Amino acid sequence: MSKAAMGEGNLEYKKLNYIAKDDLEPIEGNLDLSLKAVVQDLKSDDWARQFEALNQLRRMLQFHTNHLINSSMFSLHSTTGDIVKLVESLRSNLSKNALITLNEMSHALKRSLDSEAESIILKLIKKGNDANSFIAEEVKKTMAAVAANLSDTKVIPILVSINNAKSVAAKSNICLAFESVVVRNENRINQIRDFDKLVVSLANYMLDGALEVRNCAKRGYA
Repeated sequence: MSKAAMGEGNLEYKKLNYIAKDDLEPIEGNLDLSLKAVVQDLKSDDWARQFEALNQLRRMLQFHTNHLINSSMFSLHSTTGDIVKLVESLRSNLSKNALITLNEMSHALKRSLDSEAESIILKLIKKGNDANSFIAEEVKKTMAAVAANLSDTKVIPILVSINNAKSVAAKSNICLAFESVVVRNENRINQIRDFDKLVVSLANYMLDGALEVRNCAKRGYA
């Protein structure tokens, strides 16, 4: 590819803008055709089409949830897998939009997303180590949303199973997820399954050598 073409591509890429959730609008026209395009474009090699497909999916999640989940063209597993792959994109704008989409999926689908909990959480833990601060911050928001909306019985065992994480970012995000579980179950925290494992994990993180991790763990107890 020529330098001119690369420059033109970068220019077009920079024109792609995130859409705030409050600014999303319902899809006009045939929803099935729109969904078909989303499914195809998420798998595309064209980052601009992938970016727009994420925006279209966000619109469906917000305004056309029932149509989405009841459509024979929609595979939760396949679509989630495609989005998780985009989280790893080297194009930070595309990666961030994929994280935003996962965040909003967790709010819209809640426990219906339980089957994808492990792949999502493990990817978020990995991506939380990103050197790009605005990606790392988006990971935190998405991790908190996933832990707050999916079933405790799915989330807690996954978090406990990765308690051998080494990086400060990974351990902090695990504690953040535990905190979201605690906040959601504030009035029945000692009744949830695996409560004892949650407590032990947070207690161990409170002894961590990194101040950031200790502070995150303390918030889970607050």
